[in-house]
Amino acid sequence: MPMYEYKCDACGEEFEAIVRTTEKDKVKCPKCEKKARNLVSAFSVRGGYFGSTGLGGGGCFGGG
Repeated sequence: MPMYEYKCDACGEEFEAIVRTTEKDKVKCPKCEKKARNLVSAFSVRGGYFGSTGLGGGGCFGGG
């Protein structure tokens, strides 16, 4: 199951939850029990991927 990031508009609590994709829009805030909204999360890219395609070369991705 994937991990999603959430924010509660009612109390401002930010948290992560591991839930089924089909349940990701039904998560409640652990602090106030109101419905929380799913945030757009950044994803991680391994440096080897960019390095092997010639797109990397170091920097923040660590490729090359």
